[in-house]
Amino acid sequence: MEMKSRAVKLFCAIAESGSLLAASNKLNLSSSAASRMLSQLEDRLGVKLFERGNKQLVLSEEGNNFYRVAHEAMKAWKVLED
Repeated sequence: MEMKSRAVKLFCAIAESGSLLAASNKLNLSSSAASRMLSQLEDRLGVKLFERGNKQLVLSEEGNNFYRVAHEAMKAWKVLED
């Protein structure tokens, strides 16, 4: 479960910053580990969550839909952690 929650946290951090590097730094992950984790999440979900551009990641339509759910899950996890 921990790996999956870390992947969702990473996804949300990328969605909010638009940058894999910024998100990986925030979560103390190497950029290669973060990239691998994002790819695994996309594979598991069967969708591309981001449109990849010039050093920036922009949410795809599926990514936008997943972000709404993931963001609510993050809020619930925070309540449970407190």
